[in-house]
Amino acid sequence: MYVFSKNSLSRLQTLDPDLARVITTAMNFQVMDFAILCGMRTVQEQEVLFKTGKSRTLKSKHLPNRNNQSEAIDVAPWPVDWNDHCGFHRLAGVIQAAAAIENVPLRWGGDWDRDNDTRDQSFIDLPHFELFRPFL
Repeated sequence: MYVFSKNSLSRLQTLDPDLARVITTAMNFQVMDFAILCGMRTVQEQEVLFKTGKSRTLKSKHLPNRNNQSEAIDVAPWPVDWNDHCGFHRLAGVIQAAAAIENVPLRWGGDWDRDNDTRDQSFIDLPHFELFRPFL
């Protein structure tokens, strides 16, 4: 049985409730194990990621929103193997299915434009998911 680790549970608590519900639903599917690598981060952490090229923005959805919650999450199949791109794609499918069930629109870092074509991305961030609320 797959369950969140202590660290993952702690990171889950930093998320917007809609995003937390999606991630919890994904784990409850019991399809695969995964870890929450990052929920909310500080401005300083974001600046380091931007300067090192691991992020393309200083206005990350990982930064606290007006409710002091993260609207983004980084997750990885467990155990983490950064070279297992198929595992990240499988996990993306699990999370996207959970988002559909929970009626929460997400954007994945493997398909930023949400067109279901992962080959047309200029920046790939396979662990990243964020709430997609373009009109808010």
